[in-house]
Amino acid sequence: MSARELHESLDDLREQVDDDPGLSAEDHDAVGELFEACQALLESRPQEDTLVERAEALVERFEVEHPAVAASVHQVAQALINMGV
Repeated sequence: MSARELHESLDDLREQVDDDPGLSAEDHDAVGELFEACQALLESRPQEDTLVERAEALVERFEVEHPAVAASVHQVAQALINMGV
């Protein structure tokens, strides 16, 4: 998956998060951290944590109460995997 596709997945994730009023401030922060880490990756700044692991943890966190957000985070994780991250 290309950087463009990761950008698109991140845009989808942002829309899902913005459209889900049930997300707590902590949940917004967690997604924001993943988003920033992905942006840093796209800008070629290395990250200490494995982004895929962080994304997969968020999928598990959101899958029951916020399935649309979980699906978007999963797309981001898949994009990272496909990029070889």
